Parts: sequence; structure tokens; C-alpha cells
Amino acid sequence: MTKRADRETPELSRLVGDLAELLERLIDMQQRMIDLIREKLQAMRAADIDAMESSAVREGQLAGDIAGLDRRRCEIVEQLCEHLELPASQPPGSVSIRVLLTHLSAPHVERLGEPADRLRARMLEAAEANRVVEMACRQLLDWYRELFRIVAADETETLTYAPDGKTGAGRGVRVLDAVG
Repeated sequence: MTKRADRETPELSRLVGDLAELLERLIDMQQRMIDLIREKLQAMRAADIDAMESSAVREGQLAGDIAGLDRRRCEIVEQLCEHLELPASQPPGSVSIRVLLTHLSAPHVERLGEPADRLRARMLEAAEANRVVEMACRQLLDWYRELFRIVAADETETLTYAPDGKTGAGRGVRVLDAVG
């Protein structure tokens, strides 16, 4: 393998610059994603269905944009690996930036290291925000399941108090049957 200084070329500098710019764009998009997730969570707290749907649509569009940039990141990483004569990664572009940094000279490490750390922090923050939304959704689903179990229950399943104070099967129709 050649020494780091032997691989310094304008092409390498261009690729590192392209990757650094792309990381900055991804950082910005991840922050926008975090803001949208928080907006959706706030809409959930307010039971604002329209706001939840709007947030989810914008979140989906942004996720598509992020995926497109990530594909470009993989392309640049593969080009850097070829330039640095590193073995091809499977899947292409899967070499981490941390690994890539071990093969670059100090100026390039400085240019990529800090944005890579900030991107990782934003991605972890987005994952945590999504985890909170997922927990809220699970609790809502559990609540709805219980609600539907209760309203769809057969009258023999529901115990009520009779005039004599004893418990027994409820009289009447199931709630969903009563409302059509």
C-alpha cells in the first residue's frame, strides 16, 4: 500500500471537498427531520390529525431527499476508496467515514471528521425522537385495541350490577351493534 502523502492529488482533494459539502447538507436535513418529528409529536399531543398528516407527508418527502443524498455519499465514498486503493466494500459505499479517515492525511481528516461527528449526533437525535413517537403510537394502538374490545364485547362478557346489588351479565346489545 502506498503512503498517505503519495496519494495526495487534486482529485482526492475534490472528492474530500464533495463529501464534506454533502455531509453538511445531510446535517441540515437531519436537523429538519428532527424538527418535523418534534412537530408531529406536538400534533399528537394536541390530537391534531391534520397537523400529524402534514408532518408525516413532509417527513416522508424529506426522508426521500436524505436517501438520495445518502446514495451520492456512497458513490463518493466508493470513489475515495478506489483513489486510496482500499478494497471494494460490500455493499458499495458501506465503508464508514471513520475507516476512511484512517487512510487520509491530517487536513482531510480535519475537513471530514467534525462534520461526520455532527451528522452522527443529529442522526442519533432523530432516532431518539422517532423512538418517542413510536412509543406514543404503540400506547395509542393499545388503547384503541382495548376500546374496541370493550365496545365490541358480547353482553355476556360484560358484568354489570343488577338492582339487587349482585353482578351479572349485562342486558342489552353490544355498543357497536347499537350505533349501527
